[in-house]
Amino acid sequence: CYMWWDIFPVAIGAGEWTECDALFLEVLGALLSIDHDAVRESALHGLGHVSGRRELAVALIDSFLVTNPGIRPELRRYALSARAGCIQ
Repeated sequence: CYMWWDIFPVAIGAGEWTECDALFLEVLGALLSIDHDAVRESALHGLGHVSGRRELAVALIDSFLVTNPGIRPELRRYALSARAGCIQ
């Protein structure tokens, strides 16, 4: 499910920032709060694709990491990659 953001027909933050972009970030933040690693990985992947207002995506990822210190090491590494915009 994390590849959803690769095929979704909207580029988050590409070009002028819109209300739609803000809503996508809100959804991605909400997905991070769901206690299921596949859903969280999907949200992190989407945040890794954010090109405009990168600081907002980074803030969501930082908050996720702080509030979830016990996540699997693999998910933590993926979060840090997404934070840097280096997602696969």
